[in-house]
Amino acid sequence: MADGYNGFELSIYMTVRDLMRMFGDGAETGASDGGLAEKQFTFFSKHLKFTKVYIEMYRSIETPQHIIDKAKAFFAARGISFATGIMPVTGNISKGDVFCYSDPKTEAYYDKLFTAMAENFDEIMIDDFLATNCTCEKCVAAKGSKTWPEYRTRLMADFCTNHIIAPARKARPDVKITLKYPTWHESFQYLGYNTEEQPRMFEHIYAGTETRHTTYSLFRNPRYTSYSLLRYLKSLPPHNNRGAWFDNIQCANDVGTYLEQAELTLLGGCDEVTLFCWGLTYKKEEIGALGILLERLDEELSVLGQPAGMPVYLPFHSTGEDHVFDFLGMCGLPLYP
Repeated sequence: MADGYNGFELSIYMTVRDLMRMFGDGAETGASDGGLAEKQFTFFSKHLKFTKVYIEMYRSIETPQHIIDKAKAFFAARGISFATGIMPVTGNISKGDVFCYSDPKTEAYYDKLFTAMAENFDEIMIDDFLATNCTCEKCVAAKGSKTWPEYRTRLMADFCTNHIIAPARKARPDVKITLKYPTWHESFQYLGYNTEEQPRMFEHIYAGTETRHTTYSLFRNPRYTSYSLLRYLKSLPPHNNRGAWFDNIQCANDVGTYLEQAELTLLGGCDEVTLFCWGLTYKKEEIGALGILLERLDEELSVLGQPAGMPVYLPFHSTGEDHVFDFLGMCGLPLYP
């Protein structure tokens, strides 16, 4: 195995398109003269002590089996462990192209996808957008007199049981599935994220700590969200949040903005940190800076102990003053949701 950090494991997520570029037809994946895969691997291993990659099997399109096999062989030969992942969207994320989870076609497709993922890997990560805002005729009829939050939280909990966990465990009984929660805390229940039931259903949950540039990014979350979401998810029974991930998207080309996500994520305390993604961070200057920061934090975290703060009560499926505790956290109050 590759050498890693002492206090946490560092992983890099590889999307379907990353894999196609690196291991598709014509890519010199193992060439001794510096093929594409070897060049990219050398860049990341120069700056970061990563010991694991996520080899994504679906993001609008499926990764062909021969590409998966090439990727697994490439990283195994270099002492890097691997898991798989899925981004559950049907098309353009920015246009809200999500699945209808009331549709039998979606049920059948997820049965097939999660069977294939479990057959190939013993660990599965579910990225953002295991969510629904569908208001089609099927969903309206199934909702009946319930509110949309009531209907969607129940729908998604049942769907996870029957069409994610069941087919995956049938294919591989010991498979471990991780559900990642995004930074949309105030909107969880409106989109079907069920923080009351889902954490108990999965082996692990995960925090998306990508607050990005807080002025110019899409959500404009206060930076404290990179810390508070992780602490909130760790407080949920059965306390199985094991990690967090962030990215360099919408960081306004500001290395400091990118690094702040990393620092608050690690101060929040996690066993694994995942970088998104291989293709977006290759040859980026922030990776060199991140390597220096992670070395320093790895030393400091060993003497810091557990995070603490003033408790903030967030009832399940609730909404209120949007991210008020994150704004107060940025003012210096150690608030702990």
